Amino acid sequence: MNNFPILFKCDCSSDEHQIIVDVDPVENMVFCHIHLEKRPFLKLIKYGLKYIFGYHCRYRHWEVFILNQEDAHMIKSLAKMLVFQQELKTTIKKATEALENCEIIIK
Repeated sequence: MNNFPILFKCDCSSDEHQIIVDVDPVENMVFCHIHLEKRPFLKLIKYGLKYIFGYHCRYRHWEVFILNQEDAHMIKSLAKMLVFQQELKTTIKKATEALENCEIIIK
């Protein structure tokens, strides 16, 4: 069993691109806490006023995304694809190293 919460950081290594996944075993729910971008104080006031009066950015400002059980198969599929890609990358690296060693022997 995984230890929760789990932190996922973007491959670009930015601290602002991260998702924290946590589980509530009592309610049987998975929560994804998405880090919102920092803004200067006056811009936060501006965004707050827009929000109060009903304006929404076309991308919205997400805070928490709750996964449902019906999405489990898609998440599992995504995880399998990522594992396959990593294994393929490792296999290609090993094959390339083996070919380089063969060239040294032939020379």
